[in-house]
Parts: sequence; C-alpha cells; structure tokens
Amino acid sequence: MPLINESCHVPLASQGYQGLGIHVGDDAPFANKTRSDTGIGFPMVIDWDNSILGAYSRVGEDVALFPLAYLVDKKSDVRNIYLNVEPPLSELVDTIKALLAE
Repeated sequence: MPLINESCHVPLASQGYQGLGIHVGDDAPFANKTRSDTGIGFPMVIDWDNSILGAYSRVGEDVALFPLAYLVDKKSDVRNIYLNVEPPLSELVDTIKALLAE
C-alpha cells in the first residue's frame, strides 16, 4: 500500500483519484498503526466481521482471498480486477490517468 500511496494517491488525488484500503479482522490498533507508520494518505476501512471479504473475495488455497485491487471508474464501473499479480506501477498510473481523463 505504501507504493500505491506514493505512486497513485499523492500525485493523482487532486485529479480525482481515490484509493481505499481494507483491513480484514478486528485488530483496529494494528491497522491504524500500520497506516500511520507507512504514511498512507487514503482512507482505510476495517472489515470487523469479514462481510466485505465475503462479498468481494475469491477462493484460493482453501481460503477466501481478496483480489489485490479493483480499479473503479467515475461511473462506479469496475474496469479491472488485479487478482494475482500487481501491474507495474507505471502501467497502473497510466491506466488511472486515462480513466481520470474520461
């Protein structure tokens, strides 16, 4: 998440980019400390009861896993789902810029 913060949130927030982190579990102090220690500037929600995980997860190795990221446009349409591999940051930034320009 720190790389997403530095590469996407910081330079693109003024153009309309909004990131959202999700912490699964009930350890709010850990989530808040991680966010604070890494300097993440975008919001983070805590999935206390795994309901977000249940709604958006995929099955992997007998456990529910989040995709790495969803890329959602201004109309709230899911434009890409990153499942197993993060795209190169330069490619992700270019994709986000193109979506912001639409």
